[in-house]
Amino acid sequence: MHAIRARLPELAPSPGTAAIPSPRRRPAAAPSIRAAVEQAVAAFPGPFSARDVLRVLPAGVYGDPSKTISNVLSTLVKSGRLQRVSRGTYAGVPDPAEPGDAGHGGPKSA
Repeated sequence: MHAIRARLPELAPSPGTAAIPSPRRRPAAAPSIRAAVEQAVAAFPGPFSARDVLRVLPAGVYGDPSKTISNVLSTLVKSGRLQRVSRGTYAGVPDPAEPGDAGHGGPKSA
């Protein structure tokens, strides 16, 4: 292993330049990908997919966020903030305290 490393080129930056380019970062004004996904999810009135969320996010700000969107949606399902309706389709969890949600988790009347 040491012999292989000895033959590799040195990656130390030379004065005034960087040997490794810095990763592309989102603009400081843009929210985190997690916050952006949570905002997008809150805006959907009915069932939606990860692709729908991707379409709502600003283009080019987050690079290729597909896997991250999927991870955030899975986390929201595990925390009880979303329901997985079917594979790849999600829906918000109705709030039992909101009026107009009769039959969605509220007390049943006889």
